[in-house]
Amino acid sequence: MAAKKIFARRTLTAGLAAAAALSFASVSAVPAQAASGVDGEILRSETLTRAQFWVNKNVVYSQSRWTGDANGRTYRTDCSGFVSLAWHLSTSLNTTGFANYGNKTVLGSIHDLKPGDAILKSGHIELFAMWKDPNDHTDGAYVYSLNGPTDNDWAKGPVRNSHGQVGFNTWADMNTYTPIRYKKIKDDAPATVTPVEGRLYREPDGTVAVIAGGAPIRFGSMEELTASGYAGVAMTAVPAGWMKKLPQDPRNGTYLRDAADGSISVIAGGAKYGLSAAEWNALGRPGSINVPIRFINEYDGIPLDGTHLRNPVDGSIYLIAGGVKYGLTLAQWTALGKPASTNVPIGFINRLTGPMQPGTLLRNSADGAIFVTVGGAKYHLSPAEYESLGSPTFANAPIEWINTFGSMPADGSYLRDVRDGTIYAVNAGKKKPLTYDEWTALGKPASANVPVGFLDRVPNA
Repeated sequence: MAAKKIFARRTLTAGLAAAAALSFASVSAVPAQAASGVDGEILRSETLTRAQFWVNKNVVYSQSRWTGDANGRTYRTDCSGFVSLAWHLSTSLNTTGFANYGNKTVLGSIHDLKPGDAILKSGHIELFAMWKDPNDHTDGAYVYSLNGPTDNDWAKGPVRNSHGQVGFNTWADMNTYTPIRYKKIKDDAPATVTPVEGRLYREPDGTVAVIAGGAPIRFGSMEELTASGYAGVAMTAVPAGWMKKLPQDPRNGTYLRDAADGSISVIAGGAKYGLSAAEWNALGRPGSINVPIRFINEYDGIPLDGTHLRNPVDGSIYLIAGGVKYGLTLAQWTALGKPASTNVPIGFINRLTGPMQPGTLLRNSADGAIFVTVGGAKYHLSPAEYESLGSPTFANAPIEWINTFGSMPADGSYLRDVRDGTIYAVNAGKKKPLTYDEWTALGKPASANVPVGFLDRVPNA
């Protein structure tokens, strides 16, 4: 069932997106961690914040000019002054000074670089921000840098500055440098950070996400971030692994917006429904979160089995199973335990008309009996038969809905013997086994895994 696969697909995509991590604009430190003192300990996130200050300030390269940090301490506006600023040193070193600096450590490998470290070679130094792909360093790295000697280069970093410049080095470029680390730099300490809807968060490896429906929606590139309307937006630094501890899928009733065209979709049961302007207005113009269109497109239109949708116009609640809706009475909804429902337009509900996806399981909420359904027919599974099917998920349903199903599947149904995988086509009330070639020639139609007891109920052709 397509809807049941959506979470697995999204987890894979999120992992690929995280691999193309990024950093940008103003990075705020994890709350409750104090700013550094001159020549003192400094958090990695603060070095990036200090460097970004010069990018935002449009500092231009010069070996004769000096300009200040946010507190007024001045540094020479060249490459080494830029790193001196970022590390919050008491003086503006030159590249020779960095080579001889006693408070630095030479790293064993370029691969050991972390945000806030530096890369040094004869005559030039840059601040390392992040790998373009943390899983493949050969894709290059984003850096903060000031290049000379002419006065046409501005401070630049991972996000394009106002002059169109980006700090980026290829893998070949990176291998011309020696990686160094300020001895007093500190990893951002773990902290309890409460996710806030619509806010951006950044982990130390550069992974950036916006919170939507309580879940972190990760960005896969700077272009994707910009296209989603977040260029230049501040973010909160969080410890490594913080995002994985959050729910990975937005909760029901989350509204996701495509910044490109302004379209808004509501999420319910792992499915999306694109709202018209009239439907959005009728729902009270709820707030939405800009996310990559790639993420929205991962959803299909069929809610997971057991989803409950509510028509806000009249308060009616519908149970969804197998892509089909069933309108619940108040008594039925109460008997089901008054499950939570999601307000959606009636247009979303009305498109769930079936036919029911073969192999949908319904559980009688009154006595716990589980039925497999296919082609308008139901079959009561014994505990052993249910286990033989792999103990699949089911939807709790009123017996009144279950009783609308007959005992014989309709013509055009396909039954799969769970024992050996043989697929049977039902025609004229009888079943016929198909060869693989015959099934392929029919377009590989969807079939339902069923126990032999169900198969035996249908006469052989």
